[in-house]
Amino acid sequence: DTQRSATVKFEAEENAPDPGPIPPIADTMQRVMLAPIHDANLDNGKRYNVSELRTELQRRKTYLIFDLSGIQGDIQKAVLQLTVGSDPGNGRIEVALGDHSGWTETNLSMSNRPIPTNVLNSQTHSYASRCPTQSSPRTRPSAPQ
Repeated sequence: DTQRSATVKFEAEENAPDPGPIPPIADTMQRVMLAPIHDANLDNGKRYNVSELRTELQRRKTYLIFDLSGIQGDIQKAVLQLTVGSDPGNGRIEVALGDHSGWTETNLSMSNRPIPTNVLNSQTHSYASRCPTQSSPRTRPSAPQ
């Protein structure tokens, strides 16, 4: 749903052999902007699939799935851009890779939610406006995450 407040940008090198310690050449990089194919949050265990996703320590967790199947090559960098809506706040936000993608925004529950396996980035701020967070994954997930 493109009306959601989360987008992610991936940069990937197309069909390139392992360059070893040589940095990728800028001309071979592909920039892709993706919207999540599934996005929902759990608030005290209750699923909400609404246009504004919310997160809060010990209470609300947001879950996003991006379809990476069309990206060729290794992902060198990912930027997740969040926009604060009607509920600004402060604290720590962690972006993590989940252990599976076997849920949808219409069936997410406490029993099928993914468990974080690898924190890709975290930031602590007061959130009152756009706040990009970057991560450079060490491994490419084998399924859409």
